[in-house]
Amino acid sequence: MYKMLIKQWIPKIQKQDMENFLKKNNFPVSDEELDILYYYLKNRWEDVYEGKKSVFQELKAKLNPTLYQNLYQLYIETKQKLNLN
Repeated sequence: MYKMLIKQWIPKIQKQDMENFLKKNNFPVSDEELDILYYYLKNRWEDVYEGKKSVFQELKAKLNPTLYQNLYQLYIETKQKLNLN
């Protein structure tokens, strides 16, 4: 159910939406990191949703460690909250 909702929602998200979300949640991000995250949101969201290790390894290598860890923690908390484990 959630996957179908996300699939409909992803095309509507703009880079500015992502930047606003990150700022609102106190995730400092560089322009380059914002581009990386936006790319993964638009093109690799299903891999993230499915928890594929390779996508997380790629992100870990591309983002600053603090940003990666904070976003990964948010991902884990969200999965638990929605009971997607």
